[in-house]
Amino acid sequence: MKLTKKQEKTIETVFEVLNSCIHLWKKGFDDRLITRIFYVAVINIHSGYSSPNAMSGEWETTEDHVFTPQFIARYLLDNANKYLNDFVLFRELFIWSSTVITVTKVENNLLKGQTKNKDDVFSITCLMNEKYKKVGIDKLYKESVGYVEGFPLEIWPGILEYEKQYLI
Repeated sequence: MKLTKKQEKTIETVFEVLNSCIHLWKKGFDDRLITRIFYVAVINIHSGYSSPNAMSGEWETTEDHVFTPQFIARYLLDNANKYLNDFVLFRELFIWSSTVITVTKVENNLLKGQTKNKDDVFSITCLMNEKYKKVGIDKLYKESVGYVEGFPLEIWPGILEYEKQYLI
């Protein structure tokens, strides 16, 4: 995928910053703050999908990061030997985690409620491939495809299995 020079610089910077603070991860420091370094840097790459309510034009819309960047940061930090030693792989994961779907602001607030990250206790209420269905979004629309039921996007290998440990 072709990114701007600024976006590429952002990815490189996040890679270096996370490498410089990996020794703090899960050592009694603020893990949430460490994951936020990744989260605040993630860009929006539109998947082309929208919820039916967002398509209606009757609701105020926003972009939802499909793969929850702060959770992805936790995944990559827990697998630092793999992702923080290989910039190309890190970049691919960063770009993948930047995928967004257009939803209504009401839907987005419901989606936000599926993740809890407080006092270094992290939990999720459902797996990422179930998140839209769980808030009543049973299908997604993409102009080149039409309506699609289920979860139409590819999930990074190993993520669903990793997520299960945080499921409540």
